[in-house]
Amino acid sequence: MFELFFFVNPIGGTCHECEKIAFHTMQQYNKKYNYHLIPMASMPSIIDALKNNKGNYDLNLFNQFSGDTFNAIKDFHSIKLLKGNKLAKQFVLNLQEMVNIQKCKYSEELVLQLINNFDISAKTFKEMRQSEYVNMSIDEDLKLINTFNIKVTPTIIIYNYAKDEAGYLFEGKLEINCLKKMFQKPQPQQNKKIALSLHVLKNIT
Repeated sequence: MFELFFFVNPIGGTCHECEKIAFHTMQQYNKKYNYHLIPMASMPSIIDALKNNKGNYDLNLFNQFSGDTFNAIKDFHSIKLLKGNKLAKQFVLNLQEMVNIQKCKYSEELVLQLINNFDISAKTFKEMRQSEYVNMSIDEDLKLINTFNIKVTPTIIIYNYAKDEAGYLFEGKLEINCLKKMFQKPQPQQNKKIALSLHVLKNIT
């Protein structure tokens, strides 16, 4: 059994690509897994997302993208509290696709359009979004982000519970061949260790 932690920008295009690669590879190797989606925002992750999405950025664009990212995080936690993790994760995947593939602009109208598919009324959603429960839920994710010392998105952590100390960290853009090495080699090549005995695989060739 594998357990995956996805630390992503909820409107990031590279994050969306990496999620698809990870899911496809796990299915290709017929691996059973559980996964956790943790939307997050930090200055480095927002700058990287802007560079990937826009090619360049200025202060106004940075401020707009930052605001959209933080709003999308609140959207995720509101849906999680109302409908559970499964639909909240699906919301982020749908939102990323709409913003990056369909080239829709993040907006309240887009969010309400998406949550309508989850049988959530706009009134209920807005009330939950303004509640203290959402802030508490965000704080819980921040504790996890700090525990793993996550700075950039996407970052994917994969635990293989069939092996001792088999925790793997993929930071930045995920290459499918890099991920496959985790299944093809009996022991990972270890560049360095970080918290909780994670092996950093991003530089393996």
